[in-house]
Amino acid sequence: MWHSLNDESGKGVRPNQGEIDALGQTPFPAVVMHPFAGAKAKEWPFDNFQKLINRLKNSGRDVLLVASKDDRGTFENVVDLRGKLSLPQLACLIKRTGFFIGLDSGPANIAAALNVPSVIICSGTNIPQLWIPNNSNVKFVYKDTACKPCENKVCPKEKHECMDQITVEEVFDKLKEIASSCT
Repeated sequence: MWHSLNDESGKGVRPNQGEIDALGQTPFPAVVMHPFAGAKAKEWPFDNFQKLINRLKNSGRDVLLVASKDDRGTFENVVDLRGKLSLPQLACLIKRTGFFIGLDSGPANIAAALNVPSVIICSGTNIPQLWIPNNSNVKFVYKDTACKPCENKVCPKEKHECMDQITVEEVFDKLKEIASSCT
């Protein structure tokens, strides 16, 4: 659908409304990514997300970035849909695209509820299986740290152990695992 995901400056392009509407009609090899969370303690470093985006691009997948228009962060090699989708459009996009990667957040819950193959990156703020629909298509990347579940909105520690220990390779491997079980 989008042949060039970057404009001449190298920044992600924003599709028009017709392209967004067409998302509900045609499946394609892409991953919906939501790299934002409602609490600072649930965030994985943006650098890691960019490395993951690059890995996905190198493996032939487009990355569709979803979030509210207020979520900030610069990402390259993505189709940037921040602030462009209604909740029903987001659900349709996640369902039609067929893969989701994100943090413990609303879009992750939507993907899991729709039984879409998902990799959900979870901090130690809570126990993921208590909050996100747990089915065979959902894989959690979660570190068992001494301070979990903390229920903090901001990590009080100098190092954010539960998220800093999660590697790009682990997340990418979980996606490969779930993708191979879907074929």
